[in-house]
Amino acid sequence: MSKWQKSAKKNQKKKIDSEIGQALFTDTERFEMWFSAYWKPAAAVAVVAAVLAAGAFWAVSARNAAEKKAAFALADANTVEELTAAINENAGHAGVGIARYRLAKILIDSEKYQEALRQLDAVSQDASVDALLAAKARLSAGYACELSGSKKEAISRFLAVESNAVLPAAQRAEAGYCAGRLLIQSGDLEQARAVLGRTALLGSGNAGTGYWTENAKQTLLAVESGEYAPPAAGKQAKPAPAKPAPAVKKPGKAAPAGKNPGK
Repeated sequence: MSKWQKSAKKNQKKKIDSEIGQALFTDTERFEMWFSAYWKPAAAVAVVAAVLAAGAFWAVSARNAAEKKAAFALADANTVEELTAAINENAGHAGVGIARYRLAKILIDSEKYQEALRQLDAVSQDASVDALLAAKARLSAGYACELSGSKKEAISRFLAVESNAVLPAAQRAEAGYCAGRLLIQSGDLEQARAVLGRTALLGSGNAGTGYWTENAKQTLLAVESGEYAPPAAGKQAKPAPAKPAPAVKKPGKAAPAGKNPGK
């Protein structure tokens, strides 16, 4: 046997011995061998992972604590000053929309209609606000305009709510009746008839519309019967329908975490 053949045979034997040894090792033994060789890097990775996990847990805990603090600050505020401060300090929180709506109620009660309108418009334009609260803000803005004497602007705002098919039917029906009522007061009987007719149809299968659609039907009948027509010489015209309930219904104390006030 040549020297080259002996060397090749020896190398082949080593390879076979290695393969046999690998086959005989258990998974545990392989892990022990790997760990004995790489325990330092493994330990470093484990420490980094633990630090990252602790950091993430701390960040979540801190964020939750801040959320709770903001929610209670917005809910506990009751005056113009307190609500204004809470809104400014917690911009972006889910409860800001409700706080603005409550602030608008106080401002309307104080006859500060323009300031109230700014708050109501901010609510209705906030994409993060609940759809029902946004609809109520739009409706309340119409009442604020009416109370301030801006009848034309009030009609425009009520019509914008009434014609928006995305908004809840109850708010649309209320806005439609209010727009019709103001149109009659303005002498525009043709548009009042059209608006009241649409509003009367909103009562079909829609919860919460009954009171407003019934008023719309009765007022429409009065318009069509000529009760609000210009009076003949020497006669007095029938008064237009009276204004209904208050502009912004006072919600209960706001709950934390962005819950909306009931109607």
